[in-house]
Amino acid sequence: MTAFSIRIARARHRFVLSVLLLVGGLLIASIAVADDSETTAPTRMTITYTEDDVVIAGLEPGNSIAWMTVKRVLDGFTVNAIHDAGTATDGDKDGQINFRRSQPAPTGVVWGAVDLETGAMAINADVVPDTRWPFESRGLGRSAGEQVDRLRLMGRAYRLLIVRPGVGAWRLGADDGGHGDIDRAQNGVVTLALEGARSVEANTQTPFTGGLQAGDRLFVIQPDRLYTISASLDAAQLEKAVALQ
Repeated sequence: MTAFSIRIARARHRFVLSVLLLVGGLLIASIAVADDSETTAPTRMTITYTEDDVVIAGLEPGNSIAWMTVKRVLDGFTVNAIHDAGTATDGDKDGQINFRRSQPAPTGVVWGAVDLETGAMAINADVVPDTRWPFESRGLGRSAGEQVDRLRLMGRAYRLLIVRPGVGAWRLGADDGGHGDIDRAQNGVVTLALEGARSVEANTQTPFTGGLQAGDRLFVIQPDRLYTISASLDAAQLEKAVALQ
């Protein structure tokens, strides 16, 4: 074989190798794009209102939620705040649960929901302004020992939902100086003893025991003005809990 023929053969070899590398790169890129197209970001849980329904969407299909609502209803010249809570399951696995809206329509309503498996939270208020207060860990307290089993809030009344994903959900209410306020004094401060919370599951009264833990979800409604507070607790917040009797 002549030197010229050798050069031609080498050039052909380099060309074929370049083509193979290019095709291989395109195949890898197309696979990566296909994988990206099949991997979707998790949806965010939402609560919206239609004319007839409250729609909780963005659930993992088939999952269950714990929910709580407070609505203000006009009764003559008096506005009453009605509190309710419970659980519901996405039985048709479409990632959505609907509730029938109250009729006649209340003067204001707040809904909150927590996915009992994933802990995803959603809040919506059919009231202006939709006021959401930040959670302040200084309101967390310990009655004795290491358990974080007290929650102190400024105001006249509160309704509380505690959710521990994968375990359960509990509800509790308290009014300043009245039922649920452990100091029984009308002092503009409500202190809730969390062991008084009861399961939101139908036909059960299982108490909340052992205190709050990292990963617990809190959802709080102030029924007078429909202010809301929500939190996903972490260890740092729990460590700030102070002694509260």
